[in-house]
Amino acid sequence: MNNHQGQNGLLLRHAQKGAKMPFKGEHGSKTAHNDIRNNPDVIKFLEQCPDIPRPEAKNIKELIPKDEDGDFFERCKKARMPKYIFSLDGSNYEATIDRRYPSRKVGYIKISVVVLNMDHFNEIASVENSKYVDPMKVARLQKDTDCLSFALPGSYVQFPGDNSPYETFRRSLLDNFLSEESRFCGKTLLDSLFELSLKISKAFIDESTGEKYFLVDKCPTRTCGHKEILNIPFSLGYGFCPKCGNRIFATDILRVHEPFTNSGDNTAAFSRTRNVLEHIVLFHYIYNLWRENKNFLSEVGVILDGPLAIFGEGAKFHGALMEIYNEIRVDCERSGLNAPVIIGLVSRY
Repeated sequence: MNNHQGQNGLLLRHAQKGAKMPFKGEHGSKTAHNDIRNNPDVIKFLEQCPDIPRPEAKNIKELIPKDEDGDFFERCKKARMPKYIFSLDGSNYEATIDRRYPSRKVGYIKISVVVLNMDHFNEIASVENSKYVDPMKVARLQKDTDCLSFALPGSYVQFPGDNSPYETFRRSLLDNFLSEESRFCGKTLLDSLFELSLKISKAFIDESTGEKYFLVDKCPTRTCGHKEILNIPFSLGYGFCPKCGNRIFATDILRVHEPFTNSGDNTAAFSRTRNVLEHIVLFHYIYNLWRENKNFLSEVGVILDGPLAIFGEGAKFHGALMEIYNEIRVDCERSGLNAPVIIGLVSRY
């Protein structure tokens, strides 16, 4: 069978299975996944794949330590409910700058933050014991929101003096980490990234001078790739490759620039950057609150939209996050305070 006959056969099979051809103005079906799930080819394929293990209640009990963490679970039962709920969610978008040149694109990442005072939240009913809410009280609650915005270049967009959009992307990421918008309790996102990097031996402090440095494993310039541990001064935010002479930025340590392309779609790069930013921004607030106002932090419950795990190139920072969060927990408990509750919320469809 030649290629033309194969395509006709494919179209015929889809027609026999009731597949719909898209037309201008036709909206995508919210239940289109059902057609895929019920497709005989998909069913046959899944029959060959072993199912994932499904734990039962008795299996979960076996995973809970009996002794060493028993006191911890008991303390959790007696802990007070948080007075404040701090929630964070991110989104990313890639847009065409000019319709005449659709390949020129820009990326936009937004990290939204909301803080709810639970005392005020519990008072939103219009009258006592009513099932209706007071819209004015809801409007006042909505004022306790904020966001961090990150503008990043896409394909065919670069700063003067940069070698490529790829370099501009990396430079822009550093600029965002140093921005005044990200400053909290006097610290920028780069300060918080340094604290995390210390935990995974990706940064150090020179004992003789007190200078701080990030450690980058290799030159990120694709035509170079010089493999050598390079010291990037925190004070500058960048250094230079000894081989190619190109700049190496402190935020290159995140490696979110690796999927970036100079001349194509960068949705993957923006998605991975957003995923890492969600966790670092969350850490940025929690860590600096802990240093500035531990009593307030002990009354906070944190909800992140998505898992607490980090996937992709930035996954190495997950261990650092968990280690510092545990240090915060232990310190709060030693001070007779509640440890902040940090939850990653994963929705089921």
